[in-house]
Amino acid sequence: MIRKLFNRIKVFVNPPKTGGVYYGNPTRFVTAKPVEYVLHGLKDRHGKTILEPIPSNYGYRITIESDAMPTYYRCTAEVLCKSVDPLYITDNNMGQWMKRSQPRKILKSLFKDLLKSGILVKN
Repeated sequence: MIRKLFNRIKVFVNPPKTGGVYYGNPTRFVTAKPVEYVLHGLKDRHGKTILEPIPSNYGYRITIESDAMPTYYRCTAEVLCKSVDPLYITDNNMGQWMKRSQPRKILKSLFKDLLKSGILVKN
């Protein structure tokens, strides 16, 4: 209860702006949606999963590209992944950030609700 109130005050005093980086759990944003696997490049052209999102609180990164529109933010979304196929090795063997091919559009009211509830956090 107090945490939500604190988050509400934080969002009111310091609203999301262009260039802001926010983190969340990929199980909420990517894992439940098969289309996101394709948009993030986690599947090959035959439909086989190459990379799997790493479930953690900082495994999904959203960067606000533009807040000029009156109703939504245009964001860049990235997910931290690990290799499923033993033949496919990531850059540093710890994980690899995979960028979404299309910018993500999130309603400003929804984005602020995600911040207030603690689903997204600012780093």
